[in-house]
Amino acid sequence: LNLDDRMTQVLPSEITAGLHVLDGIDRTGQITVEHLLSHTSGLADYFDEAPNGQQSAQARLLAGEDSPMPFDEVLRAVRSMKPHFPPQPAGSAKRKARYADTNYQLLGAILETVASQPLHELFDRMILAPLGMEATSSYPHPPRGGRSPEPDASVWAKDVVLNPSGALTFQKADGGIISTVADQLRFMRA
Repeated sequence: LNLDDRMTQVLPSEITAGLHVLDGIDRTGQITVEHLLSHTSGLADYFDEAPNGQQSAQARLLAGEDSPMPFDEVLRAVRSMKPHFPPQPAGSAKRKARYADTNYQLLGAILETVASQPLHELFDRMILAPLGMEATSSYPHPPRGGRSPEPDASVWAKDVVLNPSGALTFQKADGGIISTVADQLRFMRA
């Protein structure tokens, strides 16, 4: 896998078709791994933004609704939203960038495809196990140390206690890691 690989070279057309249509032109085929990593793809953010007349997944979560979005629903939402700008040329001095959780969802799909392995197993094998993080895992999968994957403490956003268990189930590459303070300290020392 290279930074200049286009996502359409790795992912099937059922996933990629029509994700980045701007001004009547489908630019999905221009999006590279680098665009996704650097948030220069221009794709809409499925979590923070919403199709017309709907609430975003983030707004629903902050309103107390656990808002799970399976990958196919993420793709459907992104296809219904307008991209922000064309994929930006690599190496350009003035590239536009805009954070989008969508980029991470697509990177996760690319990693699963290339590795022929579920993302939680890939994270465990390549990152968590080598760092000795026994109490960290991709939700809802239990960590190697046998702990429950459920958070030990409440998850807060400002003054709202969130109940994100369903949402976390589908946020594999964009925020679905549960860890303990002890594992975080172990990681920082590694």
